[in-house]
Amino acid sequence: MMSNSHAGAPSANLMAEVLRLLKPFWPVVFTATLLGIVGGLTTTGLLGRINQALQRGGNCPAAFG
Repeated sequence: MMSNSHAGAPSANLMAEVLRLLKPFWPVVFTATLLGIVGGLTTTGLLGRINQALQRGGNCPAAFG
């Protein structure tokens, strides 16, 4: 009976090889992550302003009308 040396957790060599293959894409992943964070924060700020305007009631500012 042959034993399977690849059973269980991946070896360190496999992980190193995967990281080596993905290395050219790290700048793209990093940039996309930063843009996603900035976009999320911007959307949150915009929704907060809209909520404040709706809760305040009364006349809309000139920028909205």
